[in-house]
Amino acid sequence: MSGALLASQAGVKLVPVAHNAGDFWPRRGLLKKPGLIRVRIGPPVEATGREPRELNAEVQRWIESAMEEIRSRPESVVS
Repeated sequence: MSGALLASQAGVKLVPVAHNAGDFWPRRGLLKKPGLIRVRIGPPVEATGREPRELNAEVQRWIESAMEEIRSRPESVVS
C-alpha cells in the first residue's frame, strides 16, 4: 500500500522530503563517499478525499524540483 493511499484513507497530510544521500550512499553499495547531505522538507499536502495517483504525482513534482535545487548548489555552501 502506498503512502499516498494511506494518507488519503487516514485523512492526514503528506509531507514531502527530498535529499541527496543517494549520491553519496549508493543503494546496495558498501562504500560510502564523503559529501554534504542536503535535506528539503516540503509543505504539507492535503490528502483527504484525493486520489493516491494525483497525490503521488504532486509530491513527485515537488521532490524532483527540490532535487534540482539541491544538486545545483555548490557543495561548499551549507544551508
